[in-house]
Amino acid sequence: MPLSTNFANTPSAPPPPHFFLRLGSTLSDIVSMKWFILQSARVEGPFTTEILKRKIDSGEITEECQIWGPLQTGWKSLAWWTQSLPHLKAIKADLQIENQWFYVNHGKRMGPVSREELVNQLKTFTKDQESAARALVWTRGFKKWTPVMELHDLMNDLGIDLRKHPRARAQGKVTVILNNQTYISSLKSISEGGLGLEPIPMLYPGEEVQIRIESADFGGEISAKAEIRYVNEKNMGLQFKALNSENKANIVTYIKTKMDMMSQNRAA
Repeated sequence: MPLSTNFANTPSAPPPPHFFLRLGSTLSDIVSMKWFILQSARVEGPFTTEILKRKIDSGEITEECQIWGPLQTGWKSLAWWTQSLPHLKAIKADLQIENQWFYVNHGKRMGPVSREELVNQLKTFTKDQESAARALVWTRGFKKWTPVMELHDLMNDLGIDLRKHPRARAQGKVTVILNNQTYISSLKSISEGGLGLEPIPMLYPGEEVQIRIESADFGGEISAKAEIRYVNEKNMGLQFKALNSENKANIVTYIKTKMDMMSQNRAA
């Protein structure tokens, strides 16, 4: 759909849609208008526009800070972001694009379809949960065709739970390091096999990272190697690749305690 706003005479205007679509931004990413900041070699966020403006007004964000959002091709200066914000909002209002998915049905590639249509199609053509979990899908940001079983958010939408390890909600700070770049996110859930956290921009499935979890729930800091398994507008899933026995034991103990508490609450 063409944009109604004319940027021809605006030197610092944001890029046209096809640039950020290559980055795998979904319609939900764009509509939510969430922002990340890069300051003192650390990435934090996401923040809403209102919260970001308050941080700027309070002086918490300085002129040296850089900002990234789904409508950008890369990190931009604070001055660029402030000047371009009205244009970014105009794009958000006018753009009507859904993230497109493809899937394999009996050896044939099908699509593109919306995520909602994908879920409905998988429920229709697969005979059982195991068949649906083995189905191959692809969307922007994926390096290869991926089985549904590796995409826990999609598994949840299909009502399938084939996890090998029990998972529990958890809170804490997660530091993710890739190519000497440090990203900060919030822990949402954990198992002995992996963890879920708030999504981080410009990190994609298949990338191997170093992580550090700081949470009082586990009695200290947990460091490990992990692989990014899925990323969407709400969640990011990582699988542990190297986790020592002590850290694994602490996670298992925490999950058992949480499950026991849930059982007690249900019985009460």
